Amino acid sequence: IIVETDPAKRLAMRLGWARREKDPLTRHLRVAAVYKSVRDRAKCLEHVKEAEKIDPENKVVIQEMFDYHLRTKDLAAAEKYLLAAEAKDLDGVGGRYLRAELAYADKKWQKAIDLAREALIIRPRFTDAHVLLGNCYLGLGNHEQARQEYQEALEQNRSNYFALLGVIEISRAAGNRGEYNQYVETAYKQNPRIPAIREMYLQILEKQKRIDLDKLIKIREGILKDAPTNRPNLVQLSRLYELGEQVASAEAVHRALVMRTD
Repeated sequence: IIVETDPAKRLAMRLGWARREKDPLTRHLRVAAVYKSVRDRAKCLEHVKEAEKIDPENKVVIQEMFDYHLRTKDLAAAEKYLLAAEAKDLDGVGGRYLRAELAYADKKWQKAIDLAREALIIRPRFTDAHVLLGNCYLGLGNHEQARQEYQEALEQNRSNYFALLGVIEISRAAGNRGEYNQYVETAYKQNPRIPAIREMYLQILEKQKRIDLDKLIKIREGILKDAPTNRPNLVQLSRLYELGEQVASAEAVHRALVMRTD
């Protein structure tokens, strides 16, 4: 088995496999899933919408469109897909969890909490409901209650990315550097390619002097190759070039920063 290491070539291969599917609906959903895995939301949405034209009642289509409208804060449109999701009981709790997500997006914290609690009565090991509760309590400024919910989610699933982000944020806000470092390193081991996690991890390595300047520069140059518009990486790479007295390289990155970045 040959493993392709170049990200662009690997993506092209995966898309090629997905596009071999003969059924149009399944093909669009598979292509959308590939784009979703590399966080290309625009391309993912494009194919989900094509799938919706074929079968607007498809469960994956309904869920993806609901999630999309939540992200874009188009709550009226999200409500439309929520009704379809409730009819199909997509969340397994009669739509309570999805309705809690909608309330959370509208910053109706207590309503979201009440709905998430109802969902947990039906599904006691509903990890995402605990994460949502943590997010609600964090929004209310109740960090201790938020921590309890995130910890409960992690007990059910140690690799839950959103629960890890929650405890990372609470540790950072509390100034608990040791705990913060521990959770960031755990998150990085499980999700090394997620930009936000990777950025926090690299900053920890540098602060703790666990990596030399040249190696850190090479890592960030690799990120630059894969994600040339990643602003946090450009900022840090520029600083590292200056520390290493690589003036020409630092100036090139400065010019890139002036252009549009993520």
